[in-house]
Amino acid sequence: MSIRIPDRKLARKRSARLHEASLGRILSPMRCPECGLPVLETDTRCEGCGAALNSASARAQAKAEQGMLGPYRLLEKIGEGGMGVVWRAEDTRLGREVALKVLHPQWLRDPALRERFRREAQVHAKIQHPNIVTLYTLYEEGETMALVMEMVHGKNLREYVRERGKLTLGEVFALADAILKGLEAAHQLGVVHRDLKPANVLITARGEVKIMDFGLAKPEQADTELTQSGAIVGSYRYMAPEQILGEAVTPRTDLYAFGVMLYELCTGRLPFDASGRGGEFRIMEHHVRTPPTPPRTYNPDLPPALEALILKLLAKSPEERPASAEEVRRELIRIRHMLTQRELGKARAHLPPPGKKLSNWEILKGLWRAFLRKLGLRNDASRH
Repeated sequence: MSIRIPDRKLARKRSARLHEASLGRILSPMRCPECGLPVLETDTRCEGCGAALNSASARAQAKAEQGMLGPYRLLEKIGEGGMGVVWRAEDTRLGREVALKVLHPQWLRDPALRERFRREAQVHAKIQHPNIVTLYTLYEEGETMALVMEMVHGKNLREYVRERGKLTLGEVFALADAILKGLEAAHQLGVVHRDLKPANVLITARGEVKIMDFGLAKPEQADTELTQSGAIVGSYRYMAPEQILGEAVTPRTDLYAFGVMLYELCTGRLPFDASGRGGEFRIMEHHVRTPPTPPRTYNPDLPPALEALILKLLAKSPEERPASAEEVRRELIRIRHMLTQRELGKARAHLPPPGKKLSNWEILKGLWRAFLRKLGLRNDASRH
C-alpha cells in the first residue's frame, strides 16, 4: 500500500485560489436571488443555499444592489408584500418617476407562473382609466421581473380618513362614485380585482381616487391563475362568501368588498369583527353565514335607501347583489339627489384599524369550518 504525499506547493496555490474566490464573493455586488449571499458571475450554484444561478439574474441583482434595475434608478423603498417589493424609481430614459414592483423570486421559478404573470400584466395594461393606477410596462431581465406603474403621491383611503378625522356623507358619495367608475372599467374588460379594500384605494393630493394593486386580479373567464393551487386570496375582512369557499369569482365579488367598505365609511365599523371567540376565521364564517347588522343600528342618520343598498351589496348569494358597478353608481346618484345639503354635510365615524393577517393554519381551519357549516354539519373536534 502506497501513501500519497500531497504536493505542498500545489496545495498552497489551491488554497490561495479558494481564498481569492471567497474574498471575491464577499466583495461581489451580486447576490443569490434566493438567500442573498454574495456570488460570483462565474458561479453556477450558490454555495450557501445551492440554488441554481444565472448570470443575467446575478447582473440584475447586482444593479439592484447598486440602486439600478435596468434603466430604472431605485430611489426609495415604499412598500413590501407577499408578491414583491415596491420602489419609487426613475425611468432614466424618459426622466419619468415610476413605481416599480419587483416580484419575489419564488414566484418566478416555474415558467408557467412567469407566463401567467405576463398574461395578467397584459390584461392590467389594457385598463386605461383615471380611477385605476396605470401599468406602463413589464420589465424582465434574467430571473428578475418587475411591474412598472404610474407613481401616485397620496394616501390610501384608510390613512386619508384618519387624517381628515371624519367624512361627510357627501364626501362618502364622491369617493364611492370614483371607486365604482374604476371597478366598472375593469369589469368591462372582464377583470375582477379580488382584493378591494381601503389600503388599495389611493387618494392623491389633488383629490383624485385611484384603485391600485391588481396583483390578485384575474380575467373573469381565465382557466388558469396564479392561485390555482387552491390557496385563499384576498383580505378576509372584505372577502365575499364565494371567495372564502373557493368558488368562482365574478364582478359581484368585488361589489361585496365595495359593500364592506361602504358599510365602514357610513358607520365607522366593519360589518363583522373579531372581538369575540374565534378571531379571524370567525369573521370568515360570518361572511359566509351571518346577515350583517343593519347600518342604521350604528348610524341612525343614514338614509334608509342607502342602508338598503349596502345590505343588498352584502348579500350572501352573488345573484342577489346588484348586477354591475354602474348599477350601484346609478343608485347612489339617485339617493344623493334625494338628500338635502344638510344631510349631505353630516359627518361619519373613523375607519377601524386594520386587522392582522391570517396564518395558513387559521385560514385552513376557517375554510374547513365554513365548508362543514355550509353542508349543515358540525365540527365537534374544533370545539376542544
